[in-house]
Amino acid sequence: VDWFNNEARGALFIPEPVSLKLDDNAQISGLIERIKALDYRLVILDPLFCMIQGNENDTKDMTRVMDNVNRIKLETGCSIIIAHHHGKGDMAGRKGGDKQRGSSVIGGASDGNITLERVEPEMLKNNSLAGLPDTYGLLSFQMRNSEAREPLILELDRETLWWMVAKDNAVDFSKRPKPVTVQEILRVHGNPQIQSELIKTMVARGWGKSAASKEIVRLVEANILTRTPRTDVPYGFTVGLTQNGMEIGY
Repeated sequence: VDWFNNEARGALFIPEPVSLKLDDNAQISGLIERIKALDYRLVILDPLFCMIQGNENDTKDMTRVMDNVNRIKLETGCSIIIAHHHGKGDMAGRKGGDKQRGSSVIGGASDGNITLERVEPEMLKNNSLAGLPDTYGLLSFQMRNSEAREPLILELDRETLWWMVAKDNAVDFSKRPKPVTVQEILRVHGNPQIQSELIKTMVARGWGKSAASKEIVRLVEANILTRTPRTDVPYGFTVGLTQNGMEIGY
């Protein structure tokens, strides 16, 4: 609190738990008036799951929340930062907002995503650090309207518990876990498959939904996959390996 009072002048810092709910229009109106009165330029909402009454997996509920967040921004002119958690399971292949748990509305409404994630032990160049997987973090950036900067490797200072930019290149990005390929999924789970079911499997194995769709299109154009319209389902497709795709190794 002292640091915020002395170094971050103009910040609204409430160290005690508050009952602010982002899907309560009356509370949003009160927050907007407070921001205007004190002329704050930045509001940090941390964490998101404590500030909603609805279901974070429900599109309608989270649309209401994100509409109110946008209302705060439009009526006050301040910037909004929301702290949110990743979903569970394998996140390999997902980027930025695709990693957030809950409805895709949350990530889709963001102008940018800054993601902090654990560095996998196999990525550490110094094997002696493998027993300290939480010592290093990967900070990556995803921007809607501008070019994102390169990821940063952060190192945890265990005395102060502050994350600082690592002093040396401690991580080998080439060893970063990669998602299971579409070819592998088709070989293991059946070839061909209904495209919607294939995308569900890809998402479960580490792909983001948008990335999965784009990968299927890319492989069709590369003559690795075929995509045939289905007559029983409107806008439905069956996806399978071409002869070329079956001959290509994993």
